[in-house]
Amino acid sequence: MLRWPGPLLVVVCIAVSSASICADSTEDLRRIGARLAQAVLKRDIATLVAFDRPDLRAGDNQRLADRSSDLYCYLFDSGCTPDRLPSVFDVVSSARKLRINVTTHRGRDGVLSGLLLFYDASRISSARLKSAEFLCRHGGRQLESWRFRFVGGKWESANPIFDLETDSLCSP
Repeated sequence: MLRWPGPLLVVVCIAVSSASICADSTEDLRRIGARLAQAVLKRDIATLVAFDRPDLRAGDNQRLADRSSDLYCYLFDSGCTPDRLPSVFDVVSSARKLRINVTTHRGRDGVLSGLLLFYDASRISSARLKSAEFLCRHGGRQLESWRFRFVGGKWESANPIFDLETDSLCSP
């Protein structure tokens, strides 16, 4: 069983009409992050797909059934990833002090967005997570991310599983 002293919670809520909505929704996102970390460690595909973007779930479920697919390799097997980058499993399982950083903000469209960062606090300080350059350089190597949007009273994935095939940490 994964044990860590609890995820580091960093919350930024900008232009939120109700502070309690922000706090409650951010706590929900933190719990989602903890469930995702457990799912990665257990290789629990059903849980990961349940948090996937609705339009990608069926296809990703099929891709994850194939242990040589790009998605399966990205999540669980660095031996078959391009350039031998660490898999999400490698990043999460090798962390001596796994932390989940949660940030939220309102976009220009008024929708609350959230970012989960999974990282080893024994190697990366929370202060470094504030650097866009650091995130861009180390995303997918020393930390993993997954973006969400708060829609209809619940969090839903804004990107593919663990931001696969996105450059969300390197966006301008």
